[in-house]
Amino acid sequence: MKNVYDIHIHASPSIFERWGDARQTAAACQKAGYAGIVLKAHHGSTVEIANIVNQQYDMDVFGGVVLNYFVGGLNPYAVDACCALGGKIVWLPTIHADAHKPLGRFDFQEPSTTKFPDKGIRILSKKGLTD
Repeated sequence: MKNVYDIHIHASPSIFERWGDARQTAAACQKAGYAGIVLKAHHGSTVEIANIVNQQYDMDVFGGVVLNYFVGGLNPYAVDACCALGGKIVWLPTIHADAHKPLGRFDFQEPSTTKFPDKGIRILSKKGLTD
């Protein structure tokens, strides 16, 4: 496939092992004929690194923010900063989501972090949106 966008690309540095950094990943995607990518990291924002890498390749490289506890959870300030810096996607909580907690971890890899939340982030309660 040529001229596609992959909107879910992980690169190092990361709390999970990755095969290449943002530049290596962008180079591989450009060589494969991608029109663009969106970098994603469970530990926070990829907007800053995406802006830098975007200047080095003839394809679009965008970033976003994942609303895990690393950025304060459902944090409107993190969303505002992401948008102000050109971020394209705001992901709801992933590894800190309440629904993820029963799993305890990913089956295929362990994070390099040492702190794990006692309580997962919830978007909805039985009454509607959470605070």
